[in-house]
Amino acid sequence: NNQLRAGGGKALADALKDNKVLHELNIASNQLSLKTDAKQWSDTDMSGVLAFANAIPTMGALTSLNVSDNELGGYYKEGEDGDAEWISDMTGIKALAAAIPECK
Repeated sequence: NNQLRAGGGKALADALKDNKVLHELNIASNQLSLKTDAKQWSDTDMSGVLAFANAIPTMGALTSLNVSDNELGGYYKEGEDGDAEWISDMTGIKALAAAIPECK
């Protein structure tokens, strides 16, 4: 839980691109779907998740990836009445799911 957020996720994904040694990667609980300067949960930015999706196919030794608890399926947005509404956004999940079989 390093609170990488989108900016840190992009930087780490760039560093790991073409890595042929790393077997396990645990980036759980890092708020990867939030803007780096997010003040609330609706400040989403999937660029960090998408950067990992682009890096994964180049990581030839990767056999385990933990991205749990990163709010990848959507976000809460405050409505006009003050209640929080869940907004579904599967962009990151779909990109990661497509990338994993390509890991070589």
